[in-house]
Amino acid sequence: MNTLRLQPFVRPGLDVLFLALNPPVQSNTNGHYFSGDQSRFYDLLFRSGLIVQAVPKARADEIVFGGTSINHNRSTFGVIDLIGDLVQTQSGKVRVSREHVQKAVANIQRVGPRFVCVIHSKVRDALNRYAGLTREP
Repeated sequence: MNTLRLQPFVRPGLDVLFLALNPPVQSNTNGHYFSGDQSRFYDLLFRSGLIVQAVPKARADEIVFGGTSINHNRSTFGVIDLIGDLVQTQSGKVRVSREHVQKAVANIQRVGPRFVCVIHSKVRDALNRYAGLTREP
């Protein structure tokens, strides 16, 4: 089993909190969020305008989540995992429980971000199922 190396980037009053599923093996090994070879996260942030310059994945989390210098309008961003203690790249092997959702929702309420950006359909589905945060059409 892999030792958990990723530490969430959270603080009160964030503009946007990104809620991911769990740490994948390569990002955890690197010790940086979204730093795996296949991750396009920071490229998409740049292309969307949420960050104003491209950043290398190797330390991008420290720049984007740990500071505001390249974030659009110096916005504050944070990131947590729904299941922070499970290192697994294959999302099909990740099982989300009511307790995971309750803990994440409590963290979100404690931090009080303006927006929460859900990263992964399993996170969305678990929030819908256990927290009733959105309604199905």
